[in-house]
Amino acid sequence: MISLAYIGADRSPVSQDGWNRLGDRLHAQALALIEDPDHTEADLAAATVRIAAASAAWQRATTARP
Repeated sequence: MISLAYIGADRSPVSQDGWNRLGDRLHAQALALIEDPDHTEADLAAATVRIAAASAAWQRATTARP
């Protein structure tokens, strides 16, 4: 699981591929949290944050260098 605190300006991807991979990983983590039959409200909140972060990463990929 990617810690959202780990993603900072000094560790952000620089390429389109890097941003897309980050978005894909965050999205996969969110789905895993949601699909867990024992998920809690905190898990759903974490999934929501990861989906928003994935969307932001994919958006960033559109303006990143190739």
